[in-house]
Amino acid sequence: MSGGWQPIHENHAIDVMAAVVTFGQPLPDRLLRKVLQASETVAFEAGLKSRHSLLQQQLVLSGGSQPGIVPALGGVRGQMFNAQLDAPDGQVLPGRLAEQLQVDQSSIIYRTWRYVSWSWQSKRMGGLMVPALSAAQEVVAFSSQRLEYLDRFKFEGEPSSVDF
Repeated sequence: MSGGWQPIHENHAIDVMAAVVTFGQPLPDRLLRKVLQASETVAFEAGLKSRHSLLQQQLVLSGGSQPGIVPALGGVRGQMFNAQLDAPDGQVLPGRLAEQLQVDQSSIIYRTWRYVSWSWQSKRMGGLMVPALSAAQEVVAFSSQRLEYLDRFKFEGEPSSVDF
């Protein structure tokens, strides 16, 4: 490699990629349970075995009463499934995410910090997101879908020769 700006990976600059589908209205509780169950099955099979519940809270502000954070009734409003990055020796790197599937009442989000290629990533996203999306589309409309990429580059050379 010559000096100057270089992608952070050998063949691309993608640090994080996300696919986001937002619902037109919140999923009803019964449907949310069905969507979470479908997501858990595929996430665990795909190696995203670290599961975390997403709880909803409300901030209550009103005249004459004490403001505060109040847990919403009904408890769990979604789940997040994670896979950790592996170190070169095969050990898990604590706190370093490789992939994540987040499913809640308002959206389904897939994120990866180990982007491979579009053909591989597209198949992976479909396998993780389609079961939940199929169950949800029976009742709610999708209001938006988007892909997000965060590219990172590193500079190789003398700091004084950086051209921002």
